[in-house]
Amino acid sequence: MKLRVIFILIVFSIMRVYSLIDYEDYILIKENYFPNKEGSAGEIKLMNYIEEFCREREIVYKKTRVEGDDYYTNSFNIEATIRGFAKDRERIGVIIPVNSKIIAGRYYDRSVPVFIGLKLMDFMKRYYPSNDFVFVFIGAAGRPDGVPLGLKSYLYGSSAAFDGGIVTVLDLI
Repeated sequence: MKLRVIFILIVFSIMRVYSLIDYEDYILIKENYFPNKEGSAGEIKLMNYIEEFCREREIVYKKTRVEGDDYYTNSFNIEATIRGFAKDRERIGVIIPVNSKIIAGRYYDRSVPVFIGLKLMDFMKRYYPSNDFVFVFIGAAGRPDGVPLGLKSYLYGSSAAFDGGIVTVLDLI
């Protein structure tokens, strides 16, 4: 009985430490990079942070400018890929908008989905999944006119094929 109580206390202590670290990581992201708007210094700093995050974890990534035939922005998309080990693997896409959303003239930051996306990417890198995971951090996503140019640019200009795959969007404000 005494051994179980000690084990439970150790587990709860470890959980508290990890949740404190996660909270500090989240605060670092929120305070340093949000709110941000398309092409701002905050967005550039955040994209640089995501690139560094990928380099530190040896995650293959590609950074592309958000542009098309009829538009040009100062924003970028970052596509980070974690390769699975299965022979017949699917591609699972996770789309994460990075810009603050503007609703009725107010900025609402997207620090929560960015934080969750980075934590999920870190977990999947350590877990070594059977399927490929593609995390796409989308710039030019908080435009007042509501047109998600980063997503449009990615879908039309991307080499990624999600035919028959699963795609989810982390967009919480």
